[in-house]
Amino acid sequence: MLYSEPIGFDIQPGPPVKLIPDIAPPTPTVCNTPQAHSRTLSEALRLQLVDDFGNVTGKDLTDNIEVHVKGNNGAELPKLQGNKSMMQFPLNKGICFIQNISIQENSPGHDGSEYNLHFSLKSKGPEVKPYIQPFLFCNDPAKQQEMSQLLKERDTLTASIKAHKELFKKEQQHLQMLEESVKDAAKNELELQKELKLFGVQDAQIATRKGVEELMTSTKKKIEERPRRKCGMPPYETRDGEILGKVAHLVEVEEENVAFVLSWHMSFDMNCVLTTTDAKAEEVFENTGGRQQVLSIESIHKKDLMTEWDKPLPHMGVPTQHRRTPSGNPVYARHLLRFTGHEAYCRIAFSLLLHDTVLLDTLIDAKAYRQSIVNYIPCPTLLTREGDCIRANGKFGGLENHCPLDLRGRVFGEPPPTQLKSLEKQMEILEQIMHAMESRELIQVEYNDQEAALRSGDMVTKQRDCQEDEEQLALINEKIKSAEASSTDHSPIPMSITSSNSSGHSTSRGTTRRSAPSVPEAPPTKRRKP
Repeated sequence: MLYSEPIGFDIQPGPPVKLIPDIAPPTPTVCNTPQAHSRTLSEALRLQLVDDFGNVTGKDLTDNIEVHVKGNNGAELPKLQGNKSMMQFPLNKGICFIQNISIQENSPGHDGSEYNLHFSLKSKGPEVKPYIQPFLFCNDPAKQQEMSQLLKERDTLTASIKAHKELFKKEQQHLQMLEESVKDAAKNELELQKELKLFGVQDAQIATRKGVEELMTSTKKKIEERPRRKCGMPPYETRDGEILGKVAHLVEVEEENVAFVLSWHMSFDMNCVLTTTDAKAEEVFENTGGRQQVLSIESIHKKDLMTEWDKPLPHMGVPTQHRRTPSGNPVYARHLLRFTGHEAYCRIAFSLLLHDTVLLDTLIDAKAYRQSIVNYIPCPTLLTREGDCIRANGKFGGLENHCPLDLRGRVFGEPPPTQLKSLEKQMEILEQIMHAMESRELIQVEYNDQEAALRSGDMVTKQRDCQEDEEQLALINEKIKSAEASSTDHSPIPMSITSSNSSGHSTSRGTTRRSAPSVPEAPPTKRRKP
């Protein structure tokens, strides 16, 4: 298991793009009367800056928010309290608190007209979209009350329609996301099947889950039945990334006789546990009561070890006029190792443990090799594929310098042969195909459920409710426009607007309304991986 130091990061919002209220206020209706409460546009409002994704931002921004009244078609504009055309409020750290905005008593304005309060940030920085708050202006208190009721109904309908449409949009987005996920899963499955065909697997064998399962079983059986030399020493329980493992398990050797002679030559090192740090080596030593050999990579002098890994063989150091082409296929013993992991660390450790040990075919070849170089340069330890050893000091012969037939399992394992690697790769792809099939089937079930939910009676009812709300909203807007057009007409405005729903039944507005649908938590927008 690998570990790393914790990585800290700070997520910051984007630049401000618009000004919004933390809670959307209802549309106010004001009346040109001496009573202050009838002329109040806003008692308390909290505005904040947000970025493109709705995150609160602008904590380093301090400026002013300007409030203006604006109308349509050059209409006469009402004045704000104090007979002002503009008011200012301070913006501090991206937040502005608006308090007590009213129209001036006896203010100009068109009776029954709708105006807008524009809250704008005046800054030299990036352009920020203003917040616009509509309001209705009246000269008659009775008309104010009637229009206020209509606006209240309009706000309620608008919120209901918005909630419905957000629900429909999210449900449709969820369906589209699932549809894309199904396509991606099928595409991934197809690509894996194409990759498996390179190993000679037929389409019919992997067309169904049952076929894949049968092929996986037969492939696994072939892998298990394949004979392969394995190290018989028990592994050290590796609990973190600082313990690399025992020397015996960190390398594999392909040739049988080479594996035996190298294992015998390193017999005193095979059980040694390699660690990356001195502290971890000390910990292993203490935990085993001093019985376990340990070697820390941190304790090794590395100056020349890495640069000498691929250096020329010793005989290349003999002067050219005395150099002969050696027999016996000499090769550095370290070049016959296949690391099972941690290659950089293992190169350091095995360079130290094997030094410049050279392997040749026979004892005769080894003797001739030593004789050809010893008069010019020091000769390293020589091993042979027959199991003999000529030590660096020239000593050879006897049982001490010949590999025994039985090493009692203390031997390097064998790397996977090419055919076994092919089978293992097939097995890996088969497991991926099985996972892809299961993923596609699960997503397809979820897609079918979502599609059925969008056609359900409950969703059809919500769509019909939304349509009715839109019809009622259109009628209310028409009534408000009519009131504005006939500002001199003081006839009462009907407070109940009746229309027929899709079932032919009348619905009455202004009395009792059904509640707007609650928008459920949005489905995950991140597409599922196959």
